[in-house]
Amino acid sequence: MPIERCIGRCFLAARERETKEKSARSLWGSRPRVNLILIAHPDDAEVCFAGTMLRLIDEGEKVYIVVATDGALGTTLPRVPMRALGAIRKSEQRAAARLAGVHGVYFLNHPDGGLQARKPRLREQFVQHIRTLRPNAVFTYDPTLFYLQGRAYSRFHRPFGAIHHPDHRAVGEAALDAIYCGSALPNYALRQNLQPWAVDELFLAAPAQPNVFVDITPYRKRKEKILSAYVSQNIKSWLKRGIDSEKEFCFIPCSPEAFRQGPFHAAFFKPLPRHE
Repeated sequence: MPIERCIGRCFLAARERETKEKSARSLWGSRPRVNLILIAHPDDAEVCFAGTMLRLIDEGEKVYIVVATDGALGTTLPRVPMRALGAIRKSEQRAAARLAGVHGVYFLNHPDGGLQARKPRLREQFVQHIRTLRPNAVFTYDPTLFYLQGRAYSRFHRPFGAIHHPDHRAVGEAALDAIYCGSALPNYALRQNLQPWAVDELFLAAPAQPNVFVDITPYRKRKEKILSAYVSQNIKSWLKRGIDSEKEFCFIPCSPEAFRQGPFHAAFFKPLPRHE
């Protein structure tokens, strides 16, 4: 085949994909906004995002959760077999999602504690879910931190530090890779024939450089009820760590519109006050 004809066919194929994507985005613009939460373990979505999820759902938006691991390692219960614990924690995650009004929960069933070695496969699975669910915004962890510094100087920050779970870092890294060089690129091929999708907004929990916060004061009691679904965990310490009047994030605009306008819900994603 002459090279000119080959180039022409490639150009026409690219134009056809662009037309289909514009049509899909126009149709999606008339639907409720979609938010996708990518996490490592059952309970992470509620600890990091419950108040924000509730606010978004109350606004009429859809929220979906993708859980990367089976959660078979973490518990305060004595002598629970790993397989049984994984089943318990999945059940708890489903119960918490029902209480919050989440539209769907997906489990990828990777072994708890082993995501660092599975990041390429994890990225592919995240791309698949992004292209399938077509979220406007994605929520996940900041993958850059090995240690979460305590910040006692501000009422918006946690007073104590903690080691950042390696599974959290792996999920955050895979999520950023999926958004930046996977889900939106037509030439990123998947086994499933799914159309590319570009995410508009990215929010990172427990970030190194927070720039927005959400006031979840009206949702404190509902968040407490949701967290109480996790019987296999140390609920009292969770309630102390998880229920804050504000939750801070790093907002990263991923589209020209988000870059120009800031977070879509500027009414409750407030800029974080700066401290010299």
